[in-house]
Amino acid sequence: ADTAPAMLWMTDANRRFTFLSRGWYEFTGRTEESGLDFKWTEVIHPDDRDYARDAFIASARRREGFALDYRMRRADGAYRWVIDTGRPRLGANGHLFGYAGSVIDITERKQAEEALLVLNTTLEQRVAERTVDLRQAHDDLRHEMAERQRMQEALFQREKLAALGTLLANVAHELNNPLAVATMQL
Repeated sequence: ADTAPAMLWMTDANRRFTFLSRGWYEFTGRTEESGLDFKWTEVIHPDDRDYARDAFIASARRREGFALDYRMRRADGAYRWVIDTGRPRLGANGHLFGYAGSVIDITERKQAEEALLVLNTTLEQRVAERTVDLRQAHDDLRHEMAERQRMQEALFQREKLAALGTLLANVAHELNNPLAVATMQL
């Protein structure tokens, strides 16, 4: 247990810590006198302490396993994120002997999760901004296409009127020639 890459622990049936591995003592800088029994909670960040203790006690009452993330004070005073998992130790007749568990430093994972959250938020903001830009460009294009359509219809109407004018000028010319001859003869 003392050479395991995790901080291991055990409790008795009354939820008192009876064993903490050397890794736990090295990580926290505590001694057996300041770690066993219920003193293990003293190294938990004050904002997380009640949550961790209450969740542990509630799981023990239900005789269920648990996994908790909380911040734990390292020997140098820095708080590190850990995951604390525990499982009940039950006898063949269902008698609870206590709990066994492990604590693993997950600070790097938490930092990566936070960085990923920031990146996701930034990406969502950029997508939202780009969506607004694209909608505006789409609206602008739709207005431009409508204006072009209107202009094409106006041009087509002018061309029709010009063609009609040319036709009428030709008809008038054709009618005026015989009329001019007839008028000259009278």
